[in-house]
Amino acid sequence: MSPPLEVFPASELPFRVQATAQGKRRKQAIDLARCEPLELVQYACWLEGEERSRDARVICDPLGFGAGVLTFA
Repeated sequence: MSPPLEVFPASELPFRVQATAQGKRRKQAIDLARCEPLELVQYACWLEGEERSRDARVICDPLGFGAGVLTFA
């Protein structure tokens, strides 16, 4: 299980990226204006069928979009 993440407003991002995950200041400052913007999509997933069945499928739906459903057999 991953460690819990601290929630902070997007306005703090330029300041937060200047520190490592351990809280130490980075040796070289990061300029977010020079970084390529990327997009992340979060999914909500659930199991369809019996938990230990070979026919069970994991169904995932992107959060906040309502379009399309991913299915993993």
